[in-house]
Amino acid sequence: MRFPSRLGVLMTAGAIASLTVATVAWADPGSGPAGPSADRAAAKLSAPNYQPSSELTFVPVTPCQVVNTGRIQKKLGTKATKTYAVAGTAGFAGQGGQAIGCNVPTSAVAVSLNLLASKATRSGRVAVSAGDQQPNQTFLAYHAKQATTGALTSKLGPSPSAGIKVRNTGGPTNLTVVVTGYYDRPLQVMLSPSGTLYAGSSRAISASKLGTGNYLVQFDRDIEFCSATATVYTSSYFAAASTYYSSPYDTVQVRVFDNAGAPADQYVYVNVSC
Repeated sequence: MRFPSRLGVLMTAGAIASLTVATVAWADPGSGPAGPSADRAAAKLSAPNYQPSSELTFVPVTPCQVVNTGRIQKKLGTKATKTYAVAGTAGFAGQGGQAIGCNVPTSAVAVSLNLLASKATRSGRVAVSAGDQQPNQTFLAYHAKQATTGALTSKLGPSPSAGIKVRNTGGPTNLTVVVTGYYDRPLQVMLSPSGTLYAGSSRAISASKLGTGNYLVQFDRDIEFCSATATVYTSSYFAAASTYYSSPYDTVQVRVFDNAGAPADQYVYVNVSC
């Protein structure tokens, strides 16, 4: 039996390698039968068919009291259910908290809390929920004449005045609620080629189109000294973003352009980091 020479094997391997390189080259969307212009035209018409939900971001704050019934000398009564403000800057003095609030923005969707029950006349339990729900899950079991603490994370109600709802099944007892951080949606959206809000977080208030490839996105806070990035959905385009647009500096300007530097209308992601 005769075997192929070493040179023949090398030539065969070289032929296979050449075929592989040619196949890879034709798979490049910027070349081959379709060509760059066809790829760009298709990208201009095609919208993303799936949008992931935004992940929440945790922001720690200096521990701050939003509720202190001992300060206002009004214990939480037996079988009492109370709704307390947590976010914003109003409504805290009447519930014994820090008068101007605890730096929790009204856009927050959940908070990290420490609870303290003290000077209870008899044992009991405290349940906590978002302000628009009924609290059924016990988060703090306390004893008469003892200080008892506990920690939890709770969703917030739909309005600043309806932050959390608390139900007491014993006592009466003093209750102190301390905020240690909050969860918020990211400053992140996706724009359509026409300049509308296509998807993303509710932190964006509005969007508009100034001209071809020139967009504005307004968010719900001052972002003057924050960092903004823009990424085009189609890889054959580029984008730039700036937070320094105009007072009150809550707006990002986004520009999209092609390889030649010409303005282009495209789907584009906008993300702001502060």
